[in-house]
Amino acid sequence: MRVAVTAGYGRSLHAIALVEQLARRGCTVRLGLEVSVWTWRRLRFYLRQIGPAKLVQKARAKLTPGGPGSTYGGEVAPLQDYCRENDVRSRSFRQACRGVGARHLVVHDLNEPAALAAVRAAGIDCVVYAGGGILRPALLDAVPGGVLNAHGGPLPAFRGMNVAEWALLYGVTPEVAVIQVDAGIDTGPIVHTYPIPGAAWDSVAHGRGAAARASVEALLEAVDALQAGTLRPRPQRLEDGRQFFVMADPLLEVLAERLPRRTATVPASRFRFPEAAGLPTDGYL
Repeated sequence: MRVAVTAGYGRSLHAIALVEQLARRGCTVRLGLEVSVWTWRRLRFYLRQIGPAKLVQKARAKLTPGGPGSTYGGEVAPLQDYCRENDVRSRSFRQACRGVGARHLVVHDLNEPAALAAVRAAGIDCVVYAGGGILRPALLDAVPGGVLNAHGGPLPAFRGMNVAEWALLYGVTPEVAVIQVDAGIDTGPIVHTYPIPGAAWDSVAHGRGAAARASVEALLEAVDALQAGTLRPRPQRLEDGRQFFVMADPLLEVLAERLPRRTATVPASRFRFPEAAGLPTDGYL
């Protein structure tokens, strides 16, 4: 199967691991689309989303993963372990692409004409999404097998940002859900779910890292199923989920306090928001 892989930045371990592992599993990786970090549009988005202090902290962690004193650095450790365990050796997305004979292209936006032209010229069957921003219909329609993305939380209930953390705050077992991307936000058909080990959530940072590792493993299993012809997408109902945004620091502090003393959680398959279950919502989180 011929695939393309996206990357949100050049040192993304998530994207690097996917390129190398997909090639080892018999896929022909033809194209790597890397979105440039250094655009005013992207910087403005992150400034609005997380603020200047966290943006600087995040940038330092991405450039020097696991650096001392970096909260974001702690998120990278599970993926670093995955790369060591699976002999993933590339140090950049560009290097990984060249190592498997794929074209590497840096773009400002995955939806720009140059990216669309590259996707069409590559003659790919599927795009494996590993970051890079919102995808528009023109790109989605250009790929016969669609775009596979690993959503970091349970679907359909938790859509949007920081969804593993939101799930835990609601007392729901976190998991990764691979979807076929559609024009909505995390509303595409679910093709595969993958557990995040509960023991990984000894801290918020380490849990986020475990979710990133699980995303790589979930995408690889989904691509295996797609190659084997056993992928069975199931549609989501819009009314079964909510849209979540970046979790504010006070709520992150509440979650961090709860993690060491949490007890059993509700399986994601059994969880429903009260309005979806026909229950009163007064006093609900």
